[in-house]
Amino acid sequence: MDVLILAGGRGTRLHPVWTAPKCLVPVGGIPLLERLLHLLRPLRPDWVELSLGHAHGLVTQFVTTRDFSFLRIVSSVSTHGTAVAVVRAVLHGYVGAPLLVLNGDTLPDYDLGMLVAYHEQRIGAWATIAVVADPSRWHSVYAGACVLSENALDAITEDHRTRDFPAHLVGAQEYRVPGFLDVGTPEGFRQAQEWKM
Repeated sequence: MDVLILAGGRGTRLHPVWTAPKCLVPVGGIPLLERLLHLLRPLRPDWVELSLGHAHGLVTQFVTTRDFSFLRIVSSVSTHGTAVAVVRAVLHGYVGAPLLVLNGDTLPDYDLGMLVAYHEQRIGAWATIAVVADPSRWHSVYAGACVLSENALDAITEDHRTRDFPAHLVGAQEYRVPGFLDVGTPEGFRQAQEWKM
């Protein structure tokens, strides 16, 4: 399994309290990206691709100064949104299937291994997305993680560059999760500072 972490957002909703990349927001005193990478350790992925954008040098410096030797991490820079980052990683052969895609500004409050296992049990499922119920909106909310099969990767073309990545996931299998932390909003940023997990 490969992993793609989409960590290129500018985090404009967090200005002026945070101007560095969102993936470096401290969650309970530990950068979100560090927490994400440690969550991946038991999955033993073949590769972890970091798709970076805004202030990518800070993220690269962070990764090289920490001990993540338990993962094989590579990075690339994309400044044109999540869809372009996914399309580029797939079409250039940076990642393969099954592919776990994670938002770099969300911290799962659930077991990523269970998400992957759920996907693998659904023979023929082209994609499985983590969702959390939102009673105030009467629909489920994307929880920042999905698994794509080989068929899903084969279907990605250059034409998909114009769409936001979650739009690719319409019709995918849903895996219900209890919740997640989104540090890209002022409320999420505040919760991150108080995170106890």
